[in-house]
Amino acid sequence: MPEKEKRATAYHETGHYIVAVKSKHRKNIKISCVSNLPMSWWLGVTMYYYDTEQYAVTSKEYFIDYIAVCLAGRIAEKKFTNLNSTGAANDLEKANDIAKAMIMDWGFSDKPLNINRQYSNMDYYLMPESKKETIDSEIQDLINEGTQRAEAIIDENEELLKLIAEKLLEEEILTGEELEVICKDYKQNK
Repeated sequence: MPEKEKRATAYHETGHYIVAVKSKHRKNIKISCVSNLPMSWWLGVTMYYYDTEQYAVTSKEYFIDYIAVCLAGRIAEKKFTNLNSTGAANDLEKANDIAKAMIMDWGFSDKPLNINRQYSNMDYYLMPESKKETIDSEIQDLINEGTQRAEAIIDENEELLKLIAEKLLEEEILTGEELEVICKDYKQNK
């Protein structure tokens, strides 16, 4: 992989990692590894699993944090390498699917006429344009909120993110345990 893309991938994956571990409402997520090696159809990967010891309350805040984690890779990639690539296609799809489900399936709307409502995809295609615009606007609001959360976490943890991304460039794969040690050492030395 060319150096520019390798660097962008390291920052992209580290962005996912930082936002995942620093999010307030997704404490049941554990990172198994972060890699900037191409795997399957990905340029890099952040692998995580759910800690079954902790109950995952799937609140609206939980899912906004999930959107933030999805978008964090692209945000970090752009901020630190000035590259805005198609590498985030799957992340964008996940973020938008979650936001859509929040409004269409799970009743997380804040709009008076949509509170506690659930719509099928067929309902969406048959509804008037004004209703579709309201739903689309709410989906965009959730994407924007997730973007703002990711940006804030990345800004607050810029030095740590750079440290991990540079280490990832050297090592190519960091396990969850190695990442925890880096974070702990960083916190102690700060």
